[in-house]
Amino acid sequence: MAVVVTVTDKVAELRSKAPQMPAIEVARQVGVSRERVRQILVNLGLPTRFRLPPRRCSICGTQIERDSLTGLCRACRHESCRVTLVCDECGRQYKVRRSYATARQKRGCRHKFCGLRCMGKWAGRHYGWGVQWVDWDKLRSLRELGVRHFHELGYTHGKLHENWECQKRGLAKYSRS
Repeated sequence: MAVVVTVTDKVAELRSKAPQMPAIEVARQVGVSRERVRQILVNLGLPTRFRLPPRRCSICGTQIERDSLTGLCRACRHESCRVTLVCDECGRQYKVRRSYATARQKRGCRHKFCGLRCMGKWAGRHYGWGVQWVDWDKLRSLRELGVRHFHELGYTHGKLHENWECQKRGLAKYSRS
């Protein structure tokens, strides 16, 4: 005699074998609707929904939210979006967003600076007035010896800049004579 297996028996067997299987998958295997599977599970007193296991960050393994599309926790995602660059002026390593670095590269920016101070130093050295760092004590002692103009020392400053620097440092203006 053939044993008749009902839909209810099939649903109960599948739920006991694979408790994490969604109702839609049970319905496909049994050949009924998802709603019918839900009704059968309610009649049997079995849970109709199952909880997904918590997702873990693929880098550090901490538990993350279900809606995370990247599979990374917030800290690892923050770190993964950054690239490490080396400052052209001071040689210090610093991090910027990858999108910022690629955008600067596409625009043709050849130099990388960790901040405005390094950029200013580099620009002053390459496009500025020439020698920016003057030993003012040495300059005072040279003036006492009779040196009156920067060009006698080999500096390439313009007169306007050197007069401004001297006023700033409290030195007397250089005369043209």
